[in-house]
Amino acid sequence: MKYVSKEGSSKYIEKNSKFISLCFPISSLSEFKTKFSKIKETFKDATHYPFALRFLNKNGTLYEKFSDSKEPYGTAGIPMLELLKANLIINSAIVTVRYFGGIKLGKSNLLRAYLNVANSALKNALFEELREKVEVSIEFPYSYYEGVNHIIEEKKTDILNREFGESVVIDFKVPKELKNSIISELKNSIPMIKIQEK
Repeated sequence: MKYVSKEGSSKYIEKNSKFISLCFPISSLSEFKTKFSKIKETFKDATHYPFALRFLNKNGTLYEKFSDSKEPYGTAGIPMLELLKANLIINSAIVTVRYFGGIKLGKSNLLRAYLNVANSALKNALFEELREKVEVSIEFPYSYYEGVNHIIEEKKTDILNREFGESVVIDFKVPKELKNSIISELKNSIPMIKIQEK
């Protein structure tokens, strides 16, 4: 599995209709909606805005969504989603903007145009492998907070939760291959730390 790490774009013209495809990274539906709104604002005179997206929810389940944006069913959103699936791409979205050129393309030409421009956008993007992450919970006295914070931020962990009670509890996710090194570093730096792997 991989994800778009640097946005890609492409343009395509078919019988006066102009297609502009953009692929970019996302981690949630709200993040996609924000980016989608900006795209619609940038290309506000366009006729259609079909899209496809796939991302992993925080609980690890895969979320997929597409829209044909009033194009004939199956000519825009679904093919773009299938393109993401076929290339094992997640945590990413494709939006293709179309300016209608006055000539109807027909379903087969429309499908080909959307696939061509979306595929080119993906080829122009950069990708990174999605690393499997595991969850770790740590508990420690307040006096060690600054040191612990430095270690877990340096390792680029995803902080899930921080609780400040009698002691500090931090839940975070870390790439599987870094788990042992971060646990070892935490144990060596903070003798009173409690670590629970989930």
